[in-house]
Amino acid sequence: MLAAPPTPKGLQTRERILKAAGAVFWKTGYGASGVADICAAAELAVGGFYRYFAGKEAVLEALVADLEAELSREVGTLPERKELRDEIEAIAGLYFRFVEKHKEAYQVMREAEFVCERASRKFYDSFAAAVGARLAGHGAARADNEAPVYSLIGMLSFVAVRNLIWRKRPVPKRAVSDAADVFVGGVSGLRPDFRALVGKAVKLRKLRPAAKREPDTAARLLASAETVFGKKGYGTAHISEIAARAGYAAGTFYTCYDSKRDALGRLVLALRDELVSKAVEYSTGAASRTETEVMAFLALFDFISEHPYGYKIMREAEFVDFRLAEDFYIYILNAYTDRMRATARPGEFVINDYAALSLMMMGIGHMLGFKYALLKDKGPGPEEMKDMLRSVFSGFDKTKND
Repeated sequence: MLAAPPTPKGLQTRERILKAAGAVFWKTGYGASGVADICAAAELAVGGFYRYFAGKEAVLEALVADLEAELSREVGTLPERKELRDEIEAIAGLYFRFVEKHKEAYQVMREAEFVCERASRKFYDSFAAAVGARLAGHGAARADNEAPVYSLIGMLSFVAVRNLIWRKRPVPKRAVSDAADVFVGGVSGLRPDFRALVGKAVKLRKLRPAAKREPDTAARLLASAETVFGKKGYGTAHISEIAARAGYAAGTFYTCYDSKRDALGRLVLALRDELVSKAVEYSTGAASRTETEVMAFLALFDFISEHPYGYKIMREAEFVDFRLAEDFYIYILNAYTDRMRATARPGEFVINDYAALSLMMMGIGHMLGFKYALLKDKGPGPEEMKDMLRSVFSGFDKTKND
């Protein structure tokens, strides 16, 4: 990114470019937009653009950086609350209002998760630091345990996205108090043996499946697509690269898939079904619905470690075709909600709105997976995972956790 322009007129032009870029990215998507599109929306010559930004990615980073700075500043100006629950409600309410006010820039930031990781990582880390500073005095955040703060960010993010971005509706009024209930009291009133459940997951991870038959052409191409899409991104990946990596000529691709979009759709479904299958396998024999959810959480982390590119692909697919987000996120959300309604004991979970709870749990898993399974050199060890599960499922009611 170039230095900020020194004159008021230059600053105004820079802001005009950023505003135009936000509108273009929101309407068309970052991947499908170009510098010429931004300049047309800003009514600026292409040559003038490069006086302010080195390229499209620099504009993206500037948009995310401005969003990050404003959100952190607003969190820092919230009045202090004596009770943890009141603090969480204040943060949640602010976050939902902020996303509603900045929907375009917020969607750009979400797309940055896979096209410019450093920008989105800085956004989340900055927000986490601001939230953590407020929660530290309540005993709900420590420098050596960031999981609680990222859990909160995850649940707020998914509630905001589901309502404001996907459904284009206001966030339900109860979402603020629901988020506070889940954070403070934990997902469930039950207290399972987290150490034993982590140990069970470790054993399952070590039980490698028996050697399978040689994959057919379609399966080899799909595995290749997972790697190519993951490394290069869907937009810049070529069918010839997918075929070559699988050991075939480009024409062979079309004997199995109609197009690159067809392969992406099949890949999303395959990854979704594998994740669901793994969750079912891990939760077999669970003593309660709470234990089932704990094991599904552990299955998600193992899935991410096995499919790091797949996790990125799931995120990018939403921006390629929203129907793919429905095939993955909404499908899983509805399935978990239905099973929770059918099998949960009365009063087992901290809130009775199972759809809202399932959505928040998906957000928690997404954010902790993004933070601990993808951005770190290795995923959490057994002790770290035990503490993470305890914070998510048992919460921060000191009378229960001390």
